[in-house]
Amino acid sequence: MGIRIAYAALAVVALACLSAAFLMGNAWKPSPGAPGGFVKAVYGAVPLTEDRAANLTELFRLIDASGSDTYNCLVREPAKDMERLRAILPLAKQKGISVWATIAPPSEISPERRNDMEYVDYMGWARKFAELSLEHDNLVAWSIDNVLVDYLFFTDGYLEEITGAAKGINPGLKFIPVVYYPNVVSPAFASRSRHFDGIQLYYTNFPPGESDETGVLLPMLEEVRKRFGGPVILGIYASPWSKDMPTSPEYVGQLITLAKENADGVMIYTIQQEGEKLAVIKRLFGE
Repeated sequence: MGIRIAYAALAVVALACLSAAFLMGNAWKPSPGAPGGFVKAVYGAVPLTEDRAANLTELFRLIDASGSDTYNCLVREPAKDMERLRAILPLAKQKGISVWATIAPPSEISPERRNDMEYVDYMGWARKFAELSLEHDNLVAWSIDNVLVDYLFFTDGYLEEITGAAKGINPGLKFIPVVYYPNVVSPAFASRSRHFDGIQLYYTNFPPGESDETGVLLPMLEEVRKRFGGPVILGIYASPWSKDMPTSPEYVGQLITLAKENADGVMIYTIQQEGEKLAVIKRLFGE
């Protein structure tokens, strides 16, 4: 959490140095080839029943309530979550929902589990997702959360092995990891982004009150586009990670609107939304 807060501060400082001329109409255009066109996605853990099985009724109610066409499934418990993912995929296919899967980097795995190969065998994960995508063609992408925080672990060579393991099974399965703006302007991104089919760029400017985010977000997206030619999915914290950084329906709506004009998709964190914020998401996803 501290790392992410620091990212927010660094991003604002860095963007203050970018030219204001960008805001005079030089907006970049969404890149062709975004998975399934413009991505309208929600992300989070699978809702569970009392006996910890996937609550598929609740899951698809939440997806439908948001107007999303994509569900990004958070995988935290290897065996159980893979079983849940297998149950989700055929029903999602029937409903026209694309599915992504996201796993944690080592720094976000509890210390007692970091020595468990079931959690940290990233080549194994790549193969599992690729094999599953051959069975279910609506599993279209997979991701490692916050991948470049652990850039010393995910070396250029190791990422080449990981992504190569998946592509060797299913070349069509996309690898679209989570990054933050300071990652994108780092040497680690420059060397490793050749392995990325797209990125989820999570936005971490949390103003204390209502504000116009155009002057922060658009220069950020312009700089990202200069450094990366693939699809950019804007990650939006509709559910903040801290009560000290709340996000309003107006804030979420403004970011979705800007993303629709300047990015290749939106990823809403988390899947559980309600009230006015949910209404804004569904309205803008439907327009």
